[in-house]
Amino acid sequence: MKNQGSAPFYYDWPVEVSLLDRATHAPVWSATFKDADVRSWQPGSDWTEPQWTRSGEAEVVDGWSTEPLRWATPPTTTQFAETFSVAAPDGTYILALSVLDPAGMVPSVRFATSQSFNGGRHPIGLVAVGSGQGGALPESLDFDDPGSDDSLHYLP
Repeated sequence: MKNQGSAPFYYDWPVEVSLLDRATHAPVWSATFKDADVRSWQPGSDWTEPQWTRSGEAEVVDGWSTEPLRWATPPTTTQFAETFSVAAPDGTYILALSVLDPAGMVPSVRFATSQSFNGGRHPIGLVAVGSGQGGALPESLDFDDPGSDDSLHYLP
């Protein structure tokens, strides 16, 4: 996992792994990692600075550098692994990750990726249970627009 966003996560919320139905994207099985700590997923630091000019008493952005926008110190990759017993019918499923709000154990965090389904689950590959074939996500897979997903919420 790599935090490509701009902020760290401050709370120890659970990370869910799930198998999603390929047609409906509904979870058919899920579990949480015991050792995945979202607080360790640190973003990069020292983002490319804009070019500033003075306008009266204020400094204003005059434009961005012609260099590619990037972190001076890129985010680190965090690896975590666990073995799960999967209770799902034989078939091929979409493997997805999500961060759960512990108040209701529902996905509540958007990842900085365009590979997203409404509801906060982020597909990362295909997994076969029993028979079938896993692998990369098909190029024809349609993702939802994370910017228009209004289903994420926090429970009191």
